[in-house]
Amino acid sequence: MTTHQPQTEELAGVREQVREALRAMGVDPEGEVGAAVVIIADELAVNAVTHARTPFSIEVEPRRDKAGRDVVYVGVSDDAWSVRGPETVTDGRPRLGLQMVRGLSVRWGIETRDDGKTVWAEVRR
Repeated sequence: MTTHQPQTEELAGVREQVREALRAMGVDPEGEVGAAVVIIADELAVNAVTHARTPFSIEVEPRRDKAGRDVVYVGVSDDAWSVRGPETVTDGRPRLGLQMVRGLSVRWGIETRDDGKTVWAEVRR
C-alpha cells in the first residue's frame, strides 16, 4: 500500500499502481475486469483528492466474496470523516462517480474509522 498526496499529479501514479497490482494477480488491466478496477480506483482517488484533501492510500488485492466467488477488491483510505454521496456538485455539474462505482462493481461500501474512512468496491473476476 502506497500513500499518495492529495494532488491531481498523483493520479497517474495511482492508475499505474493499480495496473501493476492487477498484473501481479494475473488480471489483464485492459480486459473487462481490469479496466473496471482501474476506473473505480481512479474515481475513488479523484474523490480523495477533491473532497478529502488528505493523504490517501490505495489497496488492490484478490479476495473471495461471501459466496466464495473470486473478486478484486479496491479500497481508497483517507483521513477525512465526511462522505459525500453521488449527487455531489463540484462545478455546477452533478458528479456521478459513485454511481459509476456502483454500476461497475458487484458490491461497494464505505467503512468509517476514528481516523478517517475507506471507500471500497469489489469487481467479480
